[in-house]
Amino acid sequence: MAEEYSLKKIIEEEYKKCAGDPKYFIRKYVLIQHPKRGKINFTTYPFQNEVLDKFTTHSRNIIVKNRQMGLSTLSAAYGLWLMTFRQDSFVLVIATKQDVAKNIINKVRFAHSLLPSWLKLKCTEDNKLGQTYMNGSWIKAITTSGEDSGRSEGVTLLIVDEAAFIKQMDELWGGLQPTLSTGGDVIVLSTPNGMGNWFHKTYQNASELKNTFNAITLHWTMHPERDQEWRDAQELELGPRLAAQECFDGDTRIFTENGYKKIKNINLNDNVLTHTGNFKKVIKLYKKKSNKLYEINSFLNKNKSYVTKNHPFLYKNKYLEIENINNNTLLPIISNNINYKKNIKHIDLYDIIKPKHFKKKLTNDNKSFYINDRKHKTIHNRFIDIDYDFGFLLGIYVAEGNASRLRLYISHHQKEKDTWVSDITKIINNKFGLNNFKYRIGPTGTNGADLIVSSEILCNTLKYFIDGNYSYDKHLSEFAYENGNLDFFKGYIDGLFLGDGLISTDKYSKRIGITSLEAIYDIKFILHLMGINNISFNIQKTDNRTIYILNILNSKNIILNENKISNILIDDLIQTRYKNEYNTNDKYTLSKLNKNKIKNEIDVYNLEIEDDNTYTTEHFIVHNCDGDWITSGNTVVSGEILQWYKETHVMEPIERTGIDRNIWIWEYPDSSKSYIVSADTGRGDSDDFSAFEILELETMTQVAEYQGMLGTKDFGNLLVEYAVKYNDALLVIENNSIGWATIQAVMDRNYSNLFYSTNNLKYVDPNDSIKLKQKVVPGLTTSSVTRPLMISKMDEYYRGRNIVVRSSRLISQQFTFIWVSNKPQASHGYNDDLVLSHAFALWVRDTALKLRVQGIEMSKTMIDNFSRDTSTNIVTSNTITYNPYQMDIGNNESEDLSKWL
Repeated sequence: MAEEYSLKKIIEEEYKKCAGDPKYFIRKYVLIQHPKRGKINFTTYPFQNEVLDKFTTHSRNIIVKNRQMGLSTLSAAYGLWLMTFRQDSFVLVIATKQDVAKNIINKVRFAHSLLPSWLKLKCTEDNKLGQTYMNGSWIKAITTSGEDSGRSEGVTLLIVDEAAFIKQMDELWGGLQPTLSTGGDVIVLSTPNGMGNWFHKTYQNASELKNTFNAITLHWTMHPERDQEWRDAQELELGPRLAAQECFDGDTRIFTENGYKKIKNINLNDNVLTHTGNFKKVIKLYKKKSNKLYEINSFLNKNKSYVTKNHPFLYKNKYLEIENINNNTLLPIISNNINYKKNIKHIDLYDIIKPKHFKKKLTNDNKSFYINDRKHKTIHNRFIDIDYDFGFLLGIYVAEGNASRLRLYISHHQKEKDTWVSDITKIINNKFGLNNFKYRIGPTGTNGADLIVSSEILCNTLKYFIDGNYSYDKHLSEFAYENGNLDFFKGYIDGLFLGDGLISTDKYSKRIGITSLEAIYDIKFILHLMGINNISFNIQKTDNRTIYILNILNSKNIILNENKISNILIDDLIQTRYKNEYNTNDKYTLSKLNKNKIKNEIDVYNLEIEDDNTYTTEHFIVHNCDGDWITSGNTVVSGEILQWYKETHVMEPIERTGIDRNIWIWEYPDSSKSYIVSADTGRGDSDDFSAFEILELETMTQVAEYQGMLGTKDFGNLLVEYAVKYNDALLVIENNSIGWATIQAVMDRNYSNLFYSTNNLKYVDPNDSIKLKQKVVPGLTTSSVTRPLMISKMDEYYRGRNIVVRSSRLISQQFTFIWVSNKPQASHGYNDDLVLSHAFALWVRDTALKLRVQGIEMSKTMIDNFSRDTSTNIVTSNTITYNPYQMDIGNNESEDLSKWL
């Protein structure tokens, strides 16, 4: 009887544990089917446990995941827990296909069947798409075959699997809202599938706290069983990813918020310097082997690094792969304006110092603490200001000091006590409240002097801020960077320079020579923060040691105090002596590239950075684009190319004008240039915009753009106004049903340079002649045949980087301009008016200008006597008796070229 009672008690306690914690229930009692290991316990990984916590603390979760992260299985297990311990729980699963929907039900069915008897609920109904239990709970799976899916169901938990691939998810979500009206929870999960769809918009808004969803991102590196070998195998299956092929050797240093760090030591969420001068988080890390390498360095940094041949480097506001950049090219090395925001004021020693043999307590004033050991009693200051003086003490310690557990020794060649000794003792006394100093001249037969300070607290504090024990390896620690500020850093380099620096008599530079490579990178980092980027880094080797040298170029004779580097003021940045070696512009300092091919196979590393996907190495600024949103979609123009344009070309207009300020201008008209204005006419309501693009014809540079809601007549008048402004530009207007009204407004203004085409334009062969029918009409005629050709031409221009696109509006539309059933169109809920008017311009330009090269005159003198066919609304010519553009092509056939302007 006692045993029976004991067993009941154990089961009762175990049941309570399971009911109160889904993680405990899943890890201990849920079994899953592993593709290789068969039936196993669902031993959740740390990242999955974190997701489960989010399920219980947030009613709505949206999850961006990589493939094979176990999230569908986790959601199924969570649904089983909910139904088991919460009676009358209704779980609805929505998926794109029936097989996917059934898969989740099968996971629930399998796990439920193997629960112990005291946990397993009696199943009253069981079929391929659902189960119902005795306690009133049920799970049901449906597909998204219609927009009414799930509308009649009131649910406790809604699971939407692979939501990014569900067509018309906007309408489906609207229909699902009533099912959640009683407070049901939602789990939406998917791998990315491009930008602009409901999943992408909802996730982005959740990330910016603009809706009620909690955003969760799961990258493949979070899975403990995923390594680079697994990722490479995925690439073979799914196609190569740009990022995994663009890498540096592990010792290449990256400019981070905490100094220069070797790329192999970079961690997720480290903040690194981007091309804009801002610090952004590392969101992905990559590692692989490669033998397709270049050895690189620069005039301003002789230290060598290795990079894979197709890594893109910043060059003249665009990114080129290193193999396509000529040797001796000047490349940007760093932003001239670094936005460094750290400003920590002080630290609390009582929190960080833990002497092994001391008993410590706070004093009554709470600003100091009392140390008592067997030898002496001392009161130390509790708070240490992180300022110039404290940095100076650390710098002189790195250059000339050493410390045991109890004593600090600082040695210097200057014997005068009233110079460096006086400065340092004042700092130690002010910072730590110490006054037990010893000073001696010429110890152990030397010509210098020693300062000795006895304090374990002082020695321990120094070791928090300084890593290394010897002159060749001492440098600022991670703790120092995390708790530093610019004044502190300036003091550090001045103290270090006092001990190990030297001043060159060369009028072109001031030189620092130090035996610690890491300390050199400390100084390099600090000088960059100060805006001093003209620093050449060299390595000088002798028989018994290596000296690392920084030359601050062009500093002339403007060191205000020869013992303080931080007082350097840069006057003339570019001297004749160095003009071919490095340079500066408004944004960047540039340095000459040196590169050589090598054949070694080594481990290489890469980073992905949030937002702008760039980071700054010790040599140059480089680009990385592995954004899943960008590469996952089915955009007409490659997502990587669009991202490249966004980062290198897009810029704010120099003027926003017009009634609605929607006319954006980047270049004013130039009388020596030719322009094309292309337009797509909209209804002028909230769902359909009118738009035009103005491009300079020779370079295909976007100079102006409009997108707004104007009536057809007003839009026609606006087109004429800007076509005239831009040197009577060739005006191209699509002659669809609404477009005719705009064309009529243009013709009423007698605009002479309007583009003409034919109703049945099939294709243009610029190497032969134009295959045309004979009926000429004003405007650009598009059809199901010609429209894809125009879109293809646009894609060709983008792939060749042969145009200059400056509009953020246009690039945003390109990101949501996708292939749907082999038809190019805007994602649901988005517009394509700018994209189409852009494509029209590129099509006409590519055909008309190629004809000009063949010697065909494209200026149409006059077409008059037009009449309108009221049944078709098409304006045609009635009485053209002589056409000088009629060309005989043989076999009694001719072609009418009068439409080409």
